[in-house]
Amino acid sequence: MYPDPDFILKIVQLNELLAIRHCVFTMGPPCSGKSTTWKMLAKSNDKEGNKTTWVDLNPKVTSTNELYGVVLLATREWKDGLMSNTMRRLSQIQDT
Repeated sequence: MYPDPDFILKIVQLNELLAIRHCVFTMGPPCSGKSTTWKMLAKSNDKEGNKTTWVDLNPKVTSTNELYGVVLLATREWKDGLMSNTMRRLSQIQDT
């Protein structure tokens, strides 16, 4: 079995986007290769010695406040959401 040139192009394009963007969303219909594309890119980066850390989130399972975070009006206190908590945790990973 030979690699599909269109699929390789998707991987290369995702890699190029990640080089210039902090965050990239992959969107498309079911079975269009979204998950497979980023997983193959992660494996490729790992083989090249660039450890890849990824977090897969489904924003449809939470409310907006639970996803991003919210300021509680009664106390003016910030309550982390799923994304802010995840980003904080990822930022604490030691760079090797």
